Amino acid sequence: MHILILAGGGGTRLWPLSRQDFPKQFLRFGDQNSLLQKTVLRFLHSKLAKTISIATNSQYAPLVEEQLEAIGAAGKIEIIIEPAKKNTAPAIAFSVKILEEKGKICKSDTLLILPSDHLIEPQSVFVEYLEEVNPLVQKNHLLLFGICPTKPETGYGYIQIDKRFDHFTYQVKRFVEKPDLQTAKSYLFSGNYYWNSGIFACTVSHFWEILQEFAPQIANLSFSEMPDISFDYAVLEKCRDALVCPLPVTWSDVGCWDSVYDVMQKDENQNVKFGNVISLDTKNSLIISDKRLISTIGVEDLLIVETDDAIFIGRKGESQKVKDLVTSLRELLANKSPS
Repeated sequence: MHILILAGGGGTRLWPLSRQDFPKQFLRFGDQNSLLQKTVLRFLHSKLAKTISIATNSQYAPLVEEQLEAIGAAGKIEIIIEPAKKNTAPAIAFSVKILEEKGKICKSDTLLILPSDHLIEPQSVFVEYLEEVNPLVQKNHLLLFGICPTKPETGYGYIQIDKRFDHFTYQVKRFVEKPDLQTAKSYLFSGNYYWNSGIFACTVSHFWEILQEFAPQIANLSFSEMPDISFDYAVLEKCRDALVCPLPVTWSDVGCWDSVYDVMQKDENQNVKFGNVISLDTKNSLIISDKRLISTIGVEDLLIVETDDAIFIGRKGESQKVKDLVTSLRELLANKSPS
């Protein structure tokens, strides 16, 4: 199995810690390893992975190299530099083409494509399931990986399952992108919906077949001419014969501060605290100090993040709006810039 890790995204939903020049895949949360490093280590010493490649862009390539060096993986990972920042469909197609041209993969090989910024525990169970379903992928099935929802999450995409295909997989009935709260609650209780993890596997030959069928503009054009579109929208959601394998793991895309709070270890007051923090009568809060002291008294259900040049304070349950906040900040800064 050949592992392709996507590390070119520049998301800002974890602002102010995550920035355009240092996005979340390079961040560490209560651990010595970043999200990218955790993703690489998941496969680095596994017999399952024949090769590991990371697709990124020229801006982030030095960060990728630095973090690979820190975990002893420098020289063991193929780093693919995308010509420009684009969405996942062009990034994946370009990367697969480069790997073929370099002789790293052949048509019959299995590709596992996954983001660089997700948490998966226990990792051994994830790898075990990959081994179990690989024979199915080798029969030219496009295989997606789903996560059993634990709450009515409105920030994730969902996969509705259809009939059971085998012991590990179901046929896919449809995809739903980021439902409203009431709809997400109905999905949670139905038992027929899984979070879309953004992880999928297929053979190299099948990859080009479905790309040609559903997104010929991606398959046939040069990178600069490819539309800026996600692989989910361009291909996955159009496939009628895709299968989904539910994974019995704890998973998070760590896509907002509420997600960070959910997956981190908490103290006796259900607080998650990093850095220079002193709190009294504080409950159910996430408090991250980069350098300065943060002190709190008598608050609860807050998200507080401090960096050199910004402080973010929000209420738990509202952190999906950080993206809107960043947009407003950019507009404000643009209006202040001299003409």
